[in-house]
Amino acid sequence: MKRCEEERVLALNIAKEERKILVAQRKLESIRLLTELFDRVKKQKTEEEVLNREKELVLEQQRLAEEKIRHEQETKRRKLEEKRKEKEENARKEKELREKILLGLKEKEERRLAEEREALRRRISGKVRLKSAVVMSKYMDSRPSAR
Repeated sequence: MKRCEEERVLALNIAKEERKILVAQRKLESIRLLTELFDRVKKQKTEEEVLNREKELVLEQQRLAEEKIRHEQETKRRKLEEKRKEKEENARKEKELREKILLGLKEKEERRLAEEREALRRRISGKVRLKSAVVMSKYMDSRPSAR
């Protein structure tokens, strides 16, 4: 009996210990499951962050590409504007030079004509007689002498 009682107490103690072991195993399994769950959540969050960062990088690259294109267009526009202004300035200078050359040629031609007029006037001034003097001279020559 005593032995039966001891065996029963021992069996109860073994059952208690087994139950404690079972509870500890369940707790351990719960901890493992929670750890796995947290790892999965962490992995998912990390993947989301990576995806978000990749999206941000793509957007940043697009923004930089657009900015580069905008900058190139602005540079091209400025160059075209500078060329246009340079063309206008060259056209204005060319017009001024043409006018200056034409004015010089006109003045030169006017001086030449004035010199020709003056030379002609000088030539004529020695040969020109008044008409009345020419007529009188002819009259005198054609008239018989009254001597």
